[in-house]
Amino acid sequence: MAEGRGAGIAMVLAAGLIYSTAGLFTRALALDAWTILGWRAVFGTAFMLAWMGVENGRGTLRAFALPPASLLLTVPVALSGLCYIVALKLTTVADVMVVYAAMPFVTALVAWAWVGDVPDRRLMTAGAIALLGIAAMVGGGAAQGSRLAGMAFAFGMDVGMAVILVNARRGARAGNAVYTLGTALSGVVGFALAPRPAVSAGDLALLAPFGLLTIGLAMALYMAGARRIPAAEVGLISMLDVASGPALVWLAFGEDPGPTTVVGGAVVVGALLWHLAPDMRRLLRPA
Repeated sequence: MAEGRGAGIAMVLAAGLIYSTAGLFTRALALDAWTILGWRAVFGTAFMLAWMGVENGRGTLRAFALPPASLLLTVPVALSGLCYIVALKLTTVADVMVVYAAMPFVTALVAWAWVGDVPDRRLMTAGAIALLGIAAMVGGGAAQGSRLAGMAFAFGMDVGMAVILVNARRGARAGNAVYTLGTALSGVVGFALAPRPAVSAGDLALLAPFGLLTIGLAMALYMAGARRIPAAEVGLISMLDVASGPALVWLAFGEDPGPTTVVGGAVVVGALLWHLAPDMRRLLRPA
């Protein structure tokens, strides 16, 4: 049991560290967002097809025989990937990661509006506090249109993921096939909108690990780890992305998130940690 939990923690930690390199790859690539989206999806889809082949063997093709409800989930998967890359191109990595940290509250809002799942008072309070943190960031970026647009796309990423999570809770069949098809769909959109610039061998040397790692390996590790440890622990460990992503870009490229993002980010992360505190106390309590 302890070994399984230790492996789960290690997997989710590794996934978080891999996810946090997305900002590094995006800053290192002197390409437009649509070209990056298209090529990242090519390599990410290739990894996921290979992963499904290992898992399903000769039954891989049958795994793609999805019901209509699951096929519809490929749209928010594609939307999330699209919004993520565009947001990283328009604003700082710190802005994107702080908005991403608010995803549990966005999910609760979508669940309430869609299926009438009323969130508890603690979650509503934490969500309201997190909203104040994001409002501080928006106010700090009011004079910068691109930064506000970037935060809007980051929020779109949250909404896409929230739809996926709420559907999963309602019993819709969502798995590797949905993520593979959704990733492929995001690539089709990316190539359709890309201005067709020349992609050099150096660009491909960055795009390949960008897709293979941040779409493929990270997702595989995250899903495997999440099956081994409680959801509250997964949520807490996932906060590593919020700190490590901006830190890596600051160290490599000197990207300053700005004081309003630091303050707003602290408020959002603090609200999330306060929300998770009761679950974490139960986990730490001796059996």
